[in-house]
Amino acid sequence: MFLFCLKVSAADTKTLPYKNIKQNSHIYYTESDGWTIKRHKNVNMSFVRTEKVLFADDKDFAFDTNCDYLFITNGVLVGYSASELNFYKFIFNESHEYMLAEAMSQQEVAQMFKEFRIILISDFSSSTNSFVINKKRGKEKIMLLNDTELSFDNYGFTSNNTKYKKYCINNAIEASKKGLIQFSKMENDTNNTPWFILLVR
Repeated sequence: MFLFCLKVSAADTKTLPYKNIKQNSHIYYTESDGWTIKRHKNVNMSFVRTEKVLFADDKDFAFDTNCDYLFITNGVLVGYSASELNFYKFIFNESHEYMLAEAMSQQEVAQMFKEFRIILISDFSSSTNSFVINKKRGKEKIMLLNDTELSFDNYGFTSNNTKYKKYCINNAIEASKKGLIQFSKMENDTNNTPWFILLVR
């Protein structure tokens, strides 16, 4: 199976309902309210984001999130890893000496992204690496989550016969036409970097 890439312009990139914390932005933590982007008098710790790392303002504490996209929802700090195709929430240990990354379940992700259809990598056919989506009328929002040992560095969506819009994270699209969509690394299909095919019908 060979596919030609359908180019998607920057204007076709859709945003998520949660705003990405920008580089060099400050975020704050309080024991009572959790994480926030606004400083107030009850702040226990403040951090600045530098790429994937959060540095405490006093520089005595740093935490590598290993995530490309960071946002706050309901006082929880959440990160998305494009290589792992998963979401994580970050929590302090009891003494607040370090943070832990806790993988979010499919149900937790579905609660955050209620408009998306969540598809696990293990849901794809083991023989063809394909998954059939019987699209309803209108647009179908799709999000892939990884529950395997595979890595997804530089993976993205391509197609030659369906229309879709990308989101600002690599595992989410909005399909508006029936057809075939490939999720792959540079259209490769190897044991280490297999492609995954969405058949939108």
